[in-house]
Amino acid sequence: MTKKKSTKRALISSLLILAMCFTMLAGTTFAWFTDEVTSGNNLIVSGKLDLQLQYGVYDDQTQAFTWSDVTSATKLFDDNALYEPGYTQVAYVRVKNAGTLALKYKLAANVVSETKGTNVFDEEFALSDYLKFGTANVQAAYADRAAAIADVDANATALKGATLAEGNVLEAGQEVGPIAVVIYMPTTVGNQANYKADAQPSITLGLTAVATQAVKEADAFDDQYDANAVLPTIVNSAAGFTAAIGDPSTNKVVLDSNVTVDGPQTISGKTIDGNGNTITVSNTGSDCGLNAKSGTIENVTVVGTGRGIGTGSSGTYKMDGDLYLDNVTVDGPTYGINIGKGEGNKLIATNSTINGWNSMDDVEGTFTNCTFGKASQGAGANYAVWAIYDTITFNNCAFKDGYQFFGRSTTTGVLTLNNCTHDGVAVTAANFASLFDAVHDSDFDYIKNQMTVIVNGETVTFA
Repeated sequence: MTKKKSTKRALISSLLILAMCFTMLAGTTFAWFTDEVTSGNNLIVSGKLDLQLQYGVYDDQTQAFTWSDVTSATKLFDDNALYEPGYTQVAYVRVKNAGTLALKYKLAANVVSETKGTNVFDEEFALSDYLKFGTANVQAAYADRAAAIADVDANATALKGATLAEGNVLEAGQEVGPIAVVIYMPTTVGNQANYKADAQPSITLGLTAVATQAVKEADAFDDQYDANAVLPTIVNSAAGFTAAIGDPSTNKVVLDSNVTVDGPQTISGKTIDGNGNTITVSNTGSDCGLNAKSGTIENVTVVGTGRGIGTGSSGTYKMDGDLYLDNVTVDGPTYGINIGKGEGNKLIATNSTINGWNSMDDVEGTFTNCTFGKASQGAGANYAVWAIYDTITFNNCAFKDGYQFFGRSTTTGVLTLNNCTHDGVAVTAANFASLFDAVHDSDFDYIKNQMTVIVNGETVTFA
């Protein structure tokens, strides 16, 4: 009997001790041996594509070139040159990869502008048809024109549209040069390029340099991620421009001269770099000269008649993506921007001047550092108007020539102005209505009654 009681007490004591252990452990944390390895100092940076074009001035005493960067203001060739048989100009350049990514590049002769002349046979002619363009790698400047012509004559081509160094690859930090760029009129040219006294031709010349990624760097799989990168297409004629924007294999089109196009030119998903040149549009219908469905348009001036940039108002051309404008001037067409079928996409414009009548429907617009007013030429000189349908934002923009805002029965959304001016007067919430409805047009009532207007963070209260 005593043994049974003893066993029973021991069992109860064990259970009590076990319960106490669980109670004590309930507030503690179990631990295991652990170890950790961290890869330190992993620097993640983006690659930089940077093609640098420089021009050289040769010093006969030091027998070396002094190099300076080529900018849009650099004149490599004499604008006042009077070309005749034997006349020769030479520029010395070098190309440098100043970025961190390998690149492939090409240079092209740039006919910035040209005025045709009339020869002694009363025939119209262009100087570019009678000039030749050649290049050669050199160590020093040529002693005379005969040496320059002799060095390039075997590989020289007609000036207009000439391309050199196409597809060459430069790794980061590498450079090529000096390259002598020689432009001359062969001595075999006769009176077909001899102009009449009152019909003098002229030509402004330059160089265009473009680059894209080269197959060099590798990722976690191989070095082929940029194998499909293509060099921009350089064009210098209306036919070339139309062909390039319609070519599915072309991502970027660069102008190396002014072009005049007829009818709508459809742009979808491509970059159009005007390279400081001018596109003259001519259209009388409801479509735009540059029917931009999506993509980027930059560094170009658009003049002419009809409608400038957009999809027009017919709906034939609907936007199929966002559209970006940078350093664009539209000066002449009735409509600067005209989008009738935005399909809910965005238009983002920076550093641009858009004159005339502007109108966008079903588009969210953002304009930064832009100027709006009457055109200096053409039908656009009659209008200084924005017809606003949807949400639109203006940052650091200048409105000139008594600019007006119009609305329509379908106008909705938010109109925002930040740090803007109207004819030199700072726009505020208090003066917004008096500035943009100066003529008390009933079209302004749609904005007043159907939109939220915010100026410098303050909501406008209309009387």
